[in-house]
Amino acid sequence: MKHFPIILLSLSTNYLSIIINIDCLAVNSRSSPTRSSTSLTAKCPQSILDSYDQDMARLMTIGQRIWPESFQESKTFCVESRHLFDKITNYKNRCSTGTAKQFTSVIIYSIQRAHKTYCPNKATKKAMNFFRLQSCTNRVTNQTARCLNHYNEQLQAIKRAPVPKQIPHVCCQYFEMLKCFEKEYEKLPNCSDSAEIFLNFVRQIFDDIVNLSCQDYTESSDRCDHLGQPPSIPMIKDKNWKHFKSFILPLVDIWNNIDG
Repeated sequence: MKHFPIILLSLSTNYLSIIINIDCLAVNSRSSPTRSSTSLTAKCPQSILDSYDQDMARLMTIGQRIWPESFQESKTFCVESRHLFDKITNYKNRCSTGTAKQFTSVIIYSIQRAHKTYCPNKATKKAMNFFRLQSCTNRVTNQTARCLNHYNEQLQAIKRAPVPKQIPHVCCQYFEMLKCFEKEYEKLPNCSDSAEIFLNFVRQIFDDIVNLSCQDYTESSDRCDHLGQPPSIPMIKDKNWKHFKSFILPLVDIWNNIDG
């Protein structure tokens, strides 16, 4: 039995304080088939899960919304974002339990933190320069959306891997998604600053989860090279394969596998 270390994470804002004590991230070291989780569908009807998925995708913005290129545009963008945060918090409380609920709390906090830069209180010179750089990101939105969509589909395929390898594959495929983003920005001239802002946004969302769960599987290590390939995304998808717009539901299923 392999045990991940106990981790205590304290995250807080004016209206949010999350204390996460993960003392049971234990997985069997034996190779075993993926256990199918039914907790999500048992707690929430499919219509609610579809809304959860759609709203999380829209909050992530990539491929779903136009990034604000002015202070005025940011006002509309941020009003919608706050509404989406409220809805997603409600989905989390209603539709997930245990490790999945704890990790979803971390993700929600991380997205809130990442959005702060896009929602300044004043139209300062720094803010205006920041918004002008979003034009590059809007130009490459279809390409970055493909990178994220591939990751979402890969998460579904990972659920077929032996349980002990699922989290390592989640981590390694996240690093592959970052490389995909970088390659797309490299095709655009004079967009290196925009690429840095975009990648920082993505890292702010995922890095807390990566630090909590990936252990030795880091971006700078060679552990992913020795892990092997994840289960492939099927060319022809059967009736059980669902196209998710966001990463949240397939990732929650994987966390539920950890809980057993």
